[in-house]
Amino acid sequence: MSLIKLNNICVEYGRENKQRALNDVSMEIDDKEFVAVMGKSGCGKTTLLNVLGTLLKPQSGEYIFDGKPVLAKNSNELAEFRNENMGFVVQHFALVPDMSIYDNVALPLTYRKMSKSDVKNRVMAVLEELEIYDQKNKYPGELSGGQCQRAAIARAIVTEPRLILADEPTGALDGENGNMVMDILQKLNGKGITIIMVTHDKELAQCASRIIRMQDGCIYRNC
Repeated sequence: MSLIKLNNICVEYGRENKQRALNDVSMEIDDKEFVAVMGKSGCGKTTLLNVLGTLLKPQSGEYIFDGKPVLAKNSNELAEFRNENMGFVVQHFALVPDMSIYDNVALPLTYRKMSKSDVKNRVMAVLEELEIYDQKNKYPGELSGGQCQRAAIARAIVTEPRLILADEPTGALDGENGNMVMDILQKLNGKGITIIMVTHDKELAQCASRIIRMQDGCIYRNC
């Protein structure tokens, strides 16, 4: 069953000398699938991820999520859609430096009508799951890179999303911590969360069930 369908998505940058970052991209992602997106720098990987995350609206094309069109939504509707369905993990963690780890992880839940006790229970559960419960009162600058990425993943899953979009999630980590992050992503996928991950690392991409390769804004291999 398809969770995501893109039909003829085009994204252009610039006004006079327009350049196409995505050129008639069509693809399907099944529910509960783990997909790696690979390609050289500038090929359109991150642009594709931003379209999938509704952070960037294409000039043309169709985006269907769970059988429903996405692109007609206004900005407030898109923000609600992201909060209900998606979690984001990026290379440099994107944690708020002057907020505790607990507050960073709780941040997406502030946009939901949840009691403080429900928020606390949800946050504590994911902190324990990611093995950083004992770091909850510390700040990002006090944690190692691996711990920061665990916190970022905790923040991504605290809303119980259907989809995680990961942009080079191991790029700022050493090999050991990179493998740790991949183990976590595979376990989350095993629990039924769909994962789409951009990576340059061929070895890490093998952890996915399918690899999509991009070149010059196009998908040229889907295996």
